[in-house]
Amino acid sequence: MKKLYLSTLALSLSLFSFISEAETFEADGLNYNITGDNTCEVAEGAYDGDIVIPETVINDGKEFTVTGIGERAFELTSVTTVEIPETVTTIGDWAFLDCSDLVEINIPNSVTYLGFYALGCCYALETATLSTSITVIDEELFRDCSSLTSIIIPEGVTEIKEDAFYGCSALENVQLPSTLRVLGEYVFAECSSLKYIELPEGLTSLGYSLFQRAALTGCKLPSTLEKIDACAFYQCSGMAEIELPASLRTIGGSAFYGCSKLMKITSLPTVPPIIEKESSFAQSTYDNARVIVQADAVESYSGDDMWSKFASIESLSTSGINDAVCNSANDAKLYDLRGVETDRASHKGIYIKNNKKYLAR
Repeated sequence: MKKLYLSTLALSLSLFSFISEAETFEADGLNYNITGDNTCEVAEGAYDGDIVIPETVINDGKEFTVTGIGERAFELTSVTTVEIPETVTTIGDWAFLDCSDLVEINIPNSVTYLGFYALGCCYALETATLSTSITVIDEELFRDCSSLTSIIIPEGVTEIKEDAFYGCSALENVQLPSTLRVLGEYVFAECSSLKYIELPEGLTSLGYSLFQRAALTGCKLPSTLEKIDACAFYQCSGMAEIELPASLRTIGGSAFYGCSKLMKITSLPTVPPIIEKESSFAQSTYDNARVIVQADAVESYSGDDMWSKFASIESLSTSGINDAVCNSANDAKLYDLRGVETDRASHKGIYIKNNKKYLAR
């Protein structure tokens, strides 16, 4: 009985080996896994230099369409460029992880799935064009891509998952789509060159430690925002002011902790947002910051246990407006029509200066 069992096991292993060999092949310097009757994906190999992935390959006289780049296919290789055909629809997890010589990549619009950590630790990667067919930016997709300077997230993307751009220290410009609804944890944490970002309408919350230690000096929050999660702007030490939208309900613990220059907070909700913990703001902010609120909300903010900790709570005011037309701004203080102070007339329109109407054009 034991002899029969061993014979059966040996036969099974032999068949497994045969099947495994039959499902993989090599063609023109690239390895492939067979994924269907007439389809295959690029498999792991010792690749380097410039790579051109073909649309189709021949194996044993049979044609296969290349529809994917498999998990870890190019991980830790010395590829410098990769040309991906429009037949590819999926790029697996860790596909280009730690390709330290890869300078640029163009993900064709045929790709609908771009995997976890697929481009992580590509330290030389300067530019990346993303497929317009993806709806999710997966976890750690560009983590520690320290040479990436700008990125356009295409329309149609609804979610950016955690750590997607963590540690992208050269990232300066980010364009987010109007379709975005979820920004996960640590997405732009440690982005030490990211000074300004506009968040699209439709977002209702900001993920935990979203901008932790980013270089932000300014951030435009959407009018749909309801919650700023804990540590969202933790140690954004360059941020001097922030405008909180009327929709905001909650500010998490340590949300603005370490924002040592934050001295002006314009809070538009008439009901004071809940400050979950005293550590939501740094003590220096409580001691020195001006909080500017709607005129009819001064009393409710002043009577709130947490908001009353700030140095001053002031009313939004509208100065009297007389006619005065100028062609350019000078260093005098400007206010928009809500009475909110601004450093300069950044857009064409009407502002208030020296108790007069100022038309920037």
